[in-house]
Amino acid sequence: MLFCLICKETTYYFSYMKPGNLFCTALLMFAGLNTLQAQQKNCDMGITLMSPAAGAVINAYASFNITVRIVNNGPQDLVVGDTVWYNFPSMPLTSYRPFSLQEAIPSGGNSTVILTTSSNVTSNPEDVTEDYCVTVISRPDNAGSFVDTTITTNNNSCNSVTFKALPTSGIEEVNAGSGHLVLYPNPASNSIDIAWAGAAKDKPAISVFDLSGRRLIAKAPGEAVSGKEKLSLDISVLHPGMYLVELQSGKTRTTGRFIKQ
Repeated sequence: MLFCLICKETTYYFSYMKPGNLFCTALLMFAGLNTLQAQQKNCDMGITLMSPAAGAVINAYASFNITVRIVNNGPQDLVVGDTVWYNFPSMPLTSYRPFSLQEAIPSGGNSTVILTTSSNVTSNPEDVTEDYCVTVISRPDNAGSFVDTTITTNNNSCNSVTFKALPTSGIEEVNAGSGHLVLYPNPASNSIDIAWAGAAKDKPAISVFDLSGRRLIAKAPGEAVSGKEKLSLDISVLHPGMYLVELQSGKTRTTGRFIKQ
């Protein structure tokens, strides 16, 4: 009864900024911390890497999903909003990213989730076959909404994957009909140079698309100069990955591709 009276008093004091507020607020914070700790669950997760699959070959420039199946071995349920933390090869070994579950995984159930998307953008001069390993844990310090006590035994999964080598020339040249398109440097970081051959009267429109077909950058006809002249295109807003460049003048369309690092 005394604690409940203090809680009621705290609301009253806090609202009107009367003396005693600090003491009562501290009591509430202590009670809230105990409640949070009491609500923490124990869930033994088992992880299987689904994508990239064993034996997969990832072409140069290609993007791919990192997909895992999470099995909840119990004893308690995972609910929507519970957060897991994951690590994959392009990250430092001790770093993890959070992922909020979009569907519940009851004790004894499982769910397949796409954690993120990556790309085969490396400087390897030859094809590389390696174990591609993904780790999923409850939280690096086990202080989240649940604790996974078996993170050293079943929270890591690997598949042997081949990554195809990237071209080393640094230049992408494309011939299409009467058009000729050159992109360099390739890969590029903040800008890419575009050169093409065409009639002096041509005023091509230039577009940049991602691999799903979304137009991300557009230069209207007249903004680009035609006739074997260089145009430097700002690509700093793009995320790392492969993109397509399209030049269109009248009925002539020429496309090329480049990698944003």
